[in-house]
Amino acid sequence: MSRLVGICARIAASARFQVLTFAAILANGLVIGLQTYDSLERALGSVLDTLNAVFLTFFVIEIIIRIISFGRRPWRFFGEGWNVFDFVMVVPALIPGVRENVTALRVVRLLRVFRIVSALPEMRVLVQGLGRSIAPLMSMAVLVLLLFYAYGMVGWILFSDHDPAHWSSLGQAMLTLFSILTLEGWVEIQETALSYSEWSWVYFVSFILISSFVLINMVIAVLINGVDEARARAAAERKAADRIEDQPLLDRLESLREGIDDIERQLAARADKIRADG
Repeated sequence: MSRLVGICARIAASARFQVLTFAAILANGLVIGLQTYDSLERALGSVLDTLNAVFLTFFVIEIIIRIISFGRRPWRFFGEGWNVFDFVMVVPALIPGVRENVTALRVVRLLRVFRIVSALPEMRVLVQGLGRSIAPLMSMAVLVLLLFYAYGMVGWILFSDHDPAHWSSLGQAMLTLFSILTLEGWVEIQETALSYSEWSWVYFVSFILISSFVLINMVIAVLINGVDEARARAAAERKAADRIEDQPLLDRLESLREGIDDIERQLAARADKIRADG
C-alpha cells in the first residue's frame, strides 16, 4: 500500500503529469466546441463521444491518483479548495441519469473545461483575488445603486415630460443611465435634452465623470488590491510549504551538527587528559 501511495504521490507531483492534465483540459474543450457544429456532429459524432468518454476516464483516474497520494488520510484531499473544485467539476458526469439527459450531459461536460482555472497557478491567484474583492465590491455596488437612484430621480424630474422614451419612470431612467454608463448612445440622449435646455450637459457630463471615470477606477483599484493580496498569500503559502518540505533535512543536519559538536568536545577532553598525563 505504501508503495502505491508513493507512486501516486510522485505522479501527482510530476510536472509532466500536470502538463498532461492541462493538455487534456484544452483538448476536451476543443472537442466540446466541435460538437456545436451540426456538420461535424453528423460526420464525427461517435468519434467525439468516444473522445469525451476518454477524457472523462482520464480525469477520473487523475482524481483517484491524487486522492491515493494522501495515503491513509484520503480526506485531506478535500481540505484544499481547488481539489474540491476539481472533484465537483468531474464527478457529476458519473451521476446516474446524467448521461441519458443530453442537455445535462452537455452542461456537465462544459464544467470540466473550467478546470483550466485550477490548472494555472496565475489564474488561481486571479480567482482568489476576485473572491477577496467581493466584500468591498458589495459596498461599491451600494454606492453605485445610490448614484443611479439619485441621478435617475433627477433625470425623471427634468426630462420625463420631454423625452418619455428614456425618462418615463425611475426604472426607465436608471436603465437609461446604465446605457450612458457604457458610453453607448449617450450623445443622442444628451442632444434631445439640450434641445429644450442648454444646461442639460451639466447633468450628463457630471454623471459620466463620476460613474465612468471615478467609480470604475475605484472598482479596478479594489480588484487589483484583492489580486495583490491573493498573490502575497500564495507566495507565503509556497514558502511555508517549502519549509515544511525541507524540515526533515534541516532536522537531520541539526542532529549531525550536534553529533559533530559532541565529537569535538570528546576530542578536546581527551587532548586535555593527554596533556595532563604528560
